[in-house]
Amino acid sequence: MDTIIAEIEKIISEVQSRFQVPAIAIAIIGKDQVEYARGFGTISNQNNQAINEHTLFALASISKSTASAGLAILVDEGKLSWTDPVRKYLPDFSLYDPFVDREIQVRDLLIHNSGLPEVSGGTIWYDSKYNRKEVVQRLHYLKPSDSFRSAYAYQNITYLVAGEVIEAISGKIWDDFIHERIFVPLGMTRTTTKLADQEKLQNYALPHAWINSKIQTIPYRNHENVGAAAAVNSSVWDWAQYVQMFLNSGKYKGNVIITPDRIKEIWSPQTCIPINSIPTVLQRITYIYDAYGMGWFIRDYCKYQTITHSGGVDGMRTKMAILPEKNLGFVIFTNIEPGYALSALYYSILDLLLGLDQTPWPSIYETLQTEYFEKQAEKRNERVKARQQNTTPSLDLEGYCGEYLDPKTGIIKISLTHHQLRLSFQQSNCFHANLTHWHEDTFAIQWDEAYIPGGLLTFELNQNHQPIGIKLDQPSMLDVDFSELDIKKN
Repeated sequence: MDTIIAEIEKIISEVQSRFQVPAIAIAIIGKDQVEYARGFGTISNQNNQAINEHTLFALASISKSTASAGLAILVDEGKLSWTDPVRKYLPDFSLYDPFVDREIQVRDLLIHNSGLPEVSGGTIWYDSKYNRKEVVQRLHYLKPSDSFRSAYAYQNITYLVAGEVIEAISGKIWDDFIHERIFVPLGMTRTTTKLADQEKLQNYALPHAWINSKIQTIPYRNHENVGAAAAVNSSVWDWAQYVQMFLNSGKYKGNVIITPDRIKEIWSPQTCIPINSIPTVLQRITYIYDAYGMGWFIRDYCKYQTITHSGGVDGMRTKMAILPEKNLGFVIFTNIEPGYALSALYYSILDLLLGLDQTPWPSIYETLQTEYFEKQAEKRNERVKARQQNTTPSLDLEGYCGEYLDPKTGIIKISLTHHQLRLSFQQSNCFHANLTHWHEDTFAIQWDEAYIPGGLLTFELNQNHQPIGIKLDQPSMLDVDFSELDIKKN
């Protein structure tokens, strides 16, 4: 292990240099002890405060495993069956299709088979003023793209609903339940689901992203309203205790947190994930099988089983992995996006822990990141080339103003201030922008936050040249697909 750790530290140094990652934290976990835990770098590229193994990061979708763990505890106590209808606990729960409302089971909330498009509902919850229950109430507006239980499509909102089921059964909100039943027994004193707690706990990394060809600190987004899908913040030391509990089939220092039978169920493949072609340089990663359990991915890597989950929110990328055949686990937290640096670290550490020949993952992923940035630039250039020159709007700017409505997200207001059109999602804390004429009735969107990529907005007019709706040609974000919006004049 000492030799492995020395190699890992060399790789971390190389990754920080190649990708300019401000902060990297890592822990390697055995069944009996944490083998290694350390932080590298500083909390921000503007702040030289060193991080350590107790520095907090946003875990993002790694949080999902706490939903299945919490529900497993309730199954152990006989208060729940995985096959119970969701409406048994949430009688008013409603999706787009009444058939799904009746048939969807608790297990379905955890295995990404709802029939909804990938990351559906992001426009409802992402940095919005809606609380959890208000988000759930609006889910029936989301149109499916596949039939129920027919295809894999990754979701956040179903995990929010899973957290609400925990509350309905236990009488405690998801946050309090997992704090009392998981975090406290595991001694995880620096793990929280509330952003405000970070100010009390201190020592937390700041999120960063590549914006306009340079790394910038970006706002720390609050994900509390999507609950179990993404709201946990923790350190690698704390999360190592959580991984160790799973390595020991649900036991921690002699205490049973979750029974071994439930761990087996959580780690059993539930939904098959299609295996798509990948770049030639990544052929070593090609899976023989790929599936989702309940809050965990179950895959193979070079004939070894891996049980993992990754996480991504604005400016943070994280990973946890368990290697059953080696009785080892590890976690990696980083504070930069996109996630090429995290992938380089993950596969490098995987190779070392599995005793495989080393592949130059940092170099490979640096090249892939460069290609990604080039493709993004090409898309922006193509948009500029497609712009029609010397056109004018059909209406005076005031003619476009008014209230528009998307049933899911609420009122979207177009206003005029000092000869400048403004776009404002009234329930959003971040989706506010200036609109500048592009061509005809299309306007360029310049969001107030530089982190959000620019797009185009086109006003739809009727035969009387009155605005009746809005179409967005807006690049998707990690958890937000703007194409799900259906915006009409209110």
